[in-house]
Amino acid sequence: MVSAMIAQGPHRHHKHPKLPAEAKAELKQLHQEKIYPVRKAAHEKFLAGLTQEERAFLEERREEGKVLRKARKALKQEARTMRDNGADRAAIRAAMEGKTTKLKEDAKAFMLSMKPFMEKHQALIKGSLEGMQENRSSWKAEKQAIFDKYLTEEQKEKMAEHRARRAARMEAHPERAEKRDKRKKMMHAVKFVLWDGEMKKDCENKEGATGKTKSDTENTFAKVNNAVTTLSNYPNPAISQTTIMFELRTETKQALLTITDAQGKEMWKKTYRKLDAGEHKVDVDLKNFANGQYFYTLEAGEQQLSKSLIVNK
Repeated sequence: MVSAMIAQGPHRHHKHPKLPAEAKAELKQLHQEKIYPVRKAAHEKFLAGLTQEERAFLEERREEGKVLRKARKALKQEARTMRDNGADRAAIRAAMEGKTTKLKEDAKAFMLSMKPFMEKHQALIKGSLEGMQENRSSWKAEKQAIFDKYLTEEQKEKMAEHRARRAARMEAHPERAEKRDKRKKMMHAVKFVLWDGEMKKDCENKEGATGKTKSDTENTFAKVNNAVTTLSNYPNPAISQTTIMFELRTETKQALLTITDAQGKEMWKKTYRKLDAGEHKVDVDLKNFANGQYFYTLEAGEQQLSKSLIVNK
């Protein structure tokens, strides 16, 4: 899922207090028994109102979101490593500035690519979310009851101080607060739309687990002879250029990447004689492409994956 989402950079945020295992178990139970079923029903209602092409569009956006989240995670890890090696905040900020700016620009472009879809389906999204809105206040109260049950008085005071500071900032800058709330609602709506419908499961251990469910893996990867390939492009819809990205688990001796139009006519291709395991990307010039839907296909060994590309100049 898309988080905001995605590229806020390596600066510090307010951290939620650490909770004991008992509290986490109760929060998980609340989510499993009350929140998830309602959210799942709302999402299925939303998907039922979409065409097959629109569902394919959302699947591509999910893949792009994963790429952005991975980049953000790598950037945060880089900043954390610098801090652990003794770098001060000024040095970290200077080193991260260009990368953070690029990531924010990519996240902004991602949100802009979602805007036409969100506007077109505004009524459907709103109607699908109504059931969740009716339950939010009760969910919030139950969560707060769990916090109150397990947090220390010191932790409660810190949370109260944080809320008071936030309320003071909002009161002092109402126009900024209004803009923030509008952006927050938009991000929540996009997150709902791009949800894969699965509930996150606990990792079995911190070192080896990925946190992905079986269906996450099956939807994202195609496995052939122990080779795993992911395929996506960005931006999509594209205007004059797009970047196709893919990842290989194992070395591939030969690969072919092609783009065809809706009638199957080949518009572009690139042949690879050898590709190492890992991530790869290639920029594609779309200046000679007319508006419409195209399909890009990666053939690597015995494996073949295809995704759609929209050109909208």
